[in-house]
Amino acid sequence: MQEIEVKFRLDALPPPARIRRWVALWGGRAGEDRLVRYRDLYWDTPGRHLARYRLALRLRLSRKAIWTLKGHEQITPEMVRRMEVEIPVPYREARAFLRDPRPERLPAPLREHLPPLDRLEVIVDLVGERRVFAVSREGKPAELHVEEVWLGTRQGIFLELEGSSRLVRSFSRTWALLTGQSPEVRSKLVWALLHTPAQRR
Repeated sequence: MQEIEVKFRLDALPPPARIRRWVALWGGRAGEDRLVRYRDLYWDTPGRHLARYRLALRLRLSRKAIWTLKGHEQITPEMVRRMEVEIPVPYREARAFLRDPRPERLPAPLREHLPPLDRLEVIVDLVGERRVFAVSREGKPAELHVEEVWLGTRQGIFLELEGSSRLVRSFSRTWALLTGQSPEVRSKLVWALLHTPAQRR
């Protein structure tokens, strides 16, 4: 599966009504929002093999437990494209992996995309909350996220649109014109690693 998105950093968390006004200025419509709370655990080997391959492996714990592998990013001035493989798993499997995180216990569809791994450890532990809006423009659907992420006491706020290349490019250009902002090309994992003391040494 391919993920196409554009992400912007925000200074404050906007209320849903303001988000709907932003979407209207873009020429779109936003439906009712839903709130999702989660914990994200990012994994790599002690030697950071996944980082060398520019892969990000995440276990998201929310209403469901979902493994996600992202990689092979293509970054343009207006959007980011990347491979995304998502595998929901029963919570009992997620808990068992947390107790014994051997690479061979990862879901088989993920292992197909991974290099040989010796062992895994958590490199980033984030908690977050996102408001998800179903968005449409010119009859085409997209999804808008306003996300508040915490790494310890450090907060990051992001506005993201996921959808077709055309919609993402259009939203990116409109947002840049309205705000003067450029898209944030770093992933949340990279943002977190830059603010993790061990990475700054």
